[in-house]
Amino acid sequence: LLDPRLCHALLLVAGYGTRAGSGAKRRDSDTAKRRCSNTAQRRLSSGAKRRCSGIAQRRCSDIAQRRCSDAAKCRCSSGAKRRDSNIAQRRCSDTAGYDRGAAILAPVLLRLYTILATLYLLASGARRHRLQGGDVSLVFYRLGPLPWRRRRRPAGPPEPWLLLHGLGSVGATWGRTLHTLRRDCRLIVPELSALGGTRAPGGALDIEQAVRFAARLIEEQLDGGPVTVAGLSMGAWMAMRLAQTRPELVARLVLIDAAGYRDQDWDRIDELVRVHDLAGVDRLYGAMFGTPPWVMRRSRAGFLRAYTSPGVRHLLDSLRERDTYRDGDLARLAMPAALIWGERDGLFTLETARAMAAALPGSRLYVLRGCGHAVHLECPRALAGALLQVRRELPVASPG
Repeated sequence: LLDPRLCHALLLVAGYGTRAGSGAKRRDSDTAKRRCSNTAQRRLSSGAKRRCSGIAQRRCSDIAQRRCSDAAKCRCSSGAKRRDSNIAQRRCSDTAGYDRGAAILAPVLLRLYTILATLYLLASGARRHRLQGGDVSLVFYRLGPLPWRRRRRPAGPPEPWLLLHGLGSVGATWGRTLHTLRRDCRLIVPELSALGGTRAPGGALDIEQAVRFAARLIEEQLDGGPVTVAGLSMGAWMAMRLAQTRPELVARLVLIDAAGYRDQDWDRIDELVRVHDLAGVDRLYGAMFGTPPWVMRRSRAGFLRAYTSPGVRHLLDSLRERDTYRDGDLARLAMPAALIWGERDGLFTLETARAMAAALPGSRLYVLRGCGHAVHLECPRALAGALLQVRRELPVASPG
């Protein structure tokens, strides 16, 4: 109905198309056209405006909503980012504070640990001595049967033992083992690094130095041997080398979760023992313990300090492939030998222990159920019991 051509046709039908004067017809026709056109244009314009206005409103509304939504998202995102940033900053600040505190306290705690370890041994009746050799001043302890228990021990002289502790450790960590053995044994317990007070280049004895000083201790402090040599982890590696190079000094060999066996994944082992942060400590704990003792869980920072100490770094850096031992080296040993192993040792696995036992003639393997690598810390009772069992099942000639 808004079409001007349709409007014109209707007007003609209504009578404006009669034969009046041509001028009048033309005038009437022109007037009608103008009126119809104006009306149609006004109607069209109003409709178009309304339509345009509706479209514009909808478009404007859509744009506004999108803009509002985008603005809200930006504000929400900005707020979330600010909140996340604040949380991250607080966490980072807390972590940095913890790290600063640990860095300050760790040397103090490590020194306190060394002092307490010394006091523990002295309180147990141990006597502290030094053995000089070149640029090394080795601290070692002597323990024997307590005077009020001499009547209870078996007849005969005390059985001589040399105990070699592990990497990043001290002699006092033998703990219950010392009390169990000293009832009827003479014990020599050397400190193999600066953690126990020994002075040596690099802060620790390497394997060759340890073997040389272990031989001197047997010769000078244990009547020349032969004696039972027991080593734990790195100490077992040193004990194994002593048995190879000076077999006449070793009456019985006890290897506890021993390091040094060549045929195993050394890349994995090296990655575990070279810790740089608390995450590395957690990974090493997973290999060392079936269930970490409470005191070890609470002393992660001190453990990190010990395992990043110059002595530990020096010893690890000094190790070479020629220092390891293979099946042929084990097969040549003639003395009675025992292997004591944690069932859940994740550093040197139980499969390694079985392979070593198969190569070592006449040896016996004692598996401590549920224990990890650090059996002296996690399962001290089980370790002490296994050592008593070794003494019963693998006897040695009584010293003269």
